[in-house]
Amino acid sequence: MVNGKVIFLDAAAGRYFCLPDRLEGVFVDAARLGPINERGPEIQEMIGRGLLVVDTPNPKPLLPDSDLPALYRDLSDNRSRPSLSDVATAAAAQARAAIVLRTKRFQQILRMLQSSRNAAQALQPGNDGATAIRLATALQATSLLFGSSDRCLNRSLALLQLCYRRGSTPTFVIGVRTNPFVAHCWVQQGDLVLNDRSEHARLFARIFAL
Repeated sequence: MVNGKVIFLDAAAGRYFCLPDRLEGVFVDAARLGPINERGPEIQEMIGRGLLVVDTPNPKPLLPDSDLPALYRDLSDNRSRPSLSDVATAAAAQARAAIVLRTKRFQQILRMLQSSRNAAQALQPGNDGATAIRLATALQATSLLFGSSDRCLNRSLALLQLCYRRGSTPTFVIGVRTNPFVAHCWVQQGDLVLNDRSEHARLFARIFAL
């Protein structure tokens, strides 16, 4: 929940939405308490919308506590200098990411990321943080060429694909804030934000992680 509101990410439609007040309380109770009375009109409406699924033999909580670590660090104090090869690779990755964002739906992108992440974990179990930091530093160096404002999804997608190809599996995170509504995304390695400032990322409530 974000400021008392349940925020949904509809990956298939590539949109965010909230429930009307008459449904939100019923949804929160159903998510937290488990078994529900399927006969209630509000429950029937949410089942019809696909927001609740009834035929699950061993239901799990719909609102699990996030196991993501708090965001304490970023690369603002990183003084390492990326190689020209890494910078060129990062620039090419952003160009490829831009094409993907123009040609694929958000749900397809998430499936692609999940598949790439699974492959990276199979090839190299564990999580190579040093590789992720090196690639994030190279990506940061391309900001003069590509800019960095309002490009969070492009930069995150590029960084993730670079990391996955090298067996590193940092976490892709989507966060939101309300009044006014704003969505944002970034990549983090433990408590380290790789492609944003930690104080900026902390302004957003995390609603999705991969």
